[in-house]
Amino acid sequence: MGTALTLSALLSICVSFIQDDLYILIAIRAIQGAVLAGFPAIAMAYINEEFHPKSLGYVMGIYVSGSSIGGLAGRLIVGVLTDHFSWNIAIGSLGALSLIISLAFWWMLPPSQHAVRVRVSLSRIKTSLINNLRNNRLVLLFGMAFLLMGSFVTVYNFVGIPLMGPPYHLSQTLIGFIFIIYLVGTFSSTWMGKLADQYSRRLVLLIGIAIMLMGAL
Repeated sequence: MGTALTLSALLSICVSFIQDDLYILIAIRAIQGAVLAGFPAIAMAYINEEFHPKSLGYVMGIYVSGSSIGGLAGRLIVGVLTDHFSWNIAIGSLGALSLIISLAFWWMLPPSQHAVRVRVSLSRIKTSLINNLRNNRLVLLFGMAFLLMGSFVTVYNFVGIPLMGPPYHLSQTLIGFIFIIYLVGTFSSTWMGKLADQYSRRLVLLIGIAIMLMGAL
């Protein structure tokens, strides 16, 4: 997890030095996305191993709440700095801040106490993937995660485009403040995670999807 965070921060700093080469920019951002994807995947496994099953929903909710605060801070920082300086300085500053936070993460996170260490091999990974894909319930969960996260990211990324044009002409700073709505998720992630532990995870999931659908409409 620490490696994923540190490499992602360093790649952000690299992006800040790019001027006009769109292809290199896209390539580095793609690598950054692949590197950073290692963090949530391992974080979920870490939480699953280190916390009691009865509190998993609550702890996962706290993790998602923290992610929403990070997402909000990143959007605000980039928006304000882009308006006052340039996007290069904004991304570079965010990368430097992320690097400091990643070093703090290395120092503060307690080592895993219950992890079962196994040798990694391509055959083991292949077998695991095939077994997961044969489980219809898991496939449906993977599909839901893909669609829900895709919808969430797309709506937030798209909304700034019409708001920068006529008749609104909003600045990057004002558009960045739209992400304050993330704070609703900061509260609701932990709250609904707790409800999932107390009641039915299926019911809470369906209610969450229904709320998201109403918001999109």
